[in-house]
Amino acid sequence: MSLLLAAGCASLPWSRPGADPQSSSGKPAAISLGEPILLAGPRSRLLKAVVDAQQAVHVLLWSQPEDRLRHRVVSDGQLREAEPVPAASSSAERLDAVVDAGGVLHAIVDNRLFALGAAGWEELENPGCRRFVRGGPNVACLFELSAPDPRNRKRWDWFGFGGLGAGIVWPWPSLVTKFGIAEHTASGWLERGIVDRASNLSLAYADAVASRDGDIEVVYRRRRFMLAEDSQLRYERFNAPGHPAAPLPARRIAPRGAGDASWSLLGITLEELVSLTATTAPEPFWSNPRIAADPRGRESLVLASDNAGGIWVRRIVGGLPEPARLLLDGKGHRRLTGVATLENGRVIVLVEETRVGWWSPPPQPLGLMEYRDGQWSAPIAVGATATLDSSSLLAIGSDSVGVFGVDQEGRPWLRRIRLLD
Repeated sequence: MSLLLAAGCASLPWSRPGADPQSSSGKPAAISLGEPILLAGPRSRLLKAVVDAQQAVHVLLWSQPEDRLRHRVVSDGQLREAEPVPAASSSAERLDAVVDAGGVLHAIVDNRLFALGAAGWEELENPGCRRFVRGGPNVACLFELSAPDPRNRKRWDWFGFGGLGAGIVWPWPSLVTKFGIAEHTASGWLERGIVDRASNLSLAYADAVASRDGDIEVVYRRRRFMLAEDSQLRYERFNAPGHPAAPLPARRIAPRGAGDASWSLLGITLEELVSLTATTAPEPFWSNPRIAADPRGRESLVLASDNAGGIWVRRIVGGLPEPARLLLDGKGHRRLTGVATLENGRVIVLVEETRVGWWSPPPQPLGLMEYRDGQWSAPIAVGATATLDSSSLLAIGSDSVGVFGVDQEGRPWLRRIRLLD
């Protein structure tokens, strides 16, 4: 028994591959840097930013000491105050926002769903949305199946402790956590399917994107506890009703009912990434996976940061996966903090390097990479953020992105960057 308990602590021999030279052109993207725009004063925290059809940037942020969710808009380089989201405080655990095809701003605040109309914020029926799906012809979201849902399962997890030749192991029943996909149509909210519905593992995180035709792709982390936590990164696709299921090779999921077009690809679990970076840590990938997709749905990119500071990418073309590649090695201890798809299909990635100091952390350098025509550019510096993991990225139109960070005084800022042809 003690050998079993010690197995998770054993050191695994491994050698880290270098970054794949075929993935990068070796040249940085040509860009035009705008001046940073301060979004709020100190003791403010940026939570979400979205862009509307007029390329105005809407930011939702907490502002102290008011302790409320403020809504501000950046348009033509100017910042203005807009109507704050009602019934929200800094204790809110869940917040997301999206602008629909009609230009209406929607916000999730905890278990409430709001839309900003001509008369102000209005609370809408909420199917349990916890995160919006980016893109697509309609507003869609990921929702969590509540405990009484009959599709939720129970499983047995194993816990233990001990050492020096002795130990105790015991099973414990756990309720599985699953996410579903809901889409708002003219008939109201419709369920599109359940992510990873064939397994009895819980989902800890999911990121989803939709094509213009409504096909939805999801990358997610699933896990269970077997003396140590077992965590896997996976991918699944849900085709829009009426679209063909999946190109071969594919494995159909048992249909939920008429019109269920969900499917998952064989060999697209991203587990190759984990095996390439085997370490003593239970999760070689400390970051959650991110997905970016061509708006036409022909090509997708799945990205993740590993524990050593490397960034991996896997390309999916026409629904079929290509081998995983190490895009950036761990020399700079980089972290993936933003992924954005421009209207013309180019993908932009924001990476943040880790810098440490004796008394306080120095500014964390930010780098931008562009994916176009099958190749990545080399990272190009676009400034620095003052605190760890405080940067993010937003697509603006067909040729620009917004980079967000925090200055040394704790004030959030936005910098617009134009990608030059």
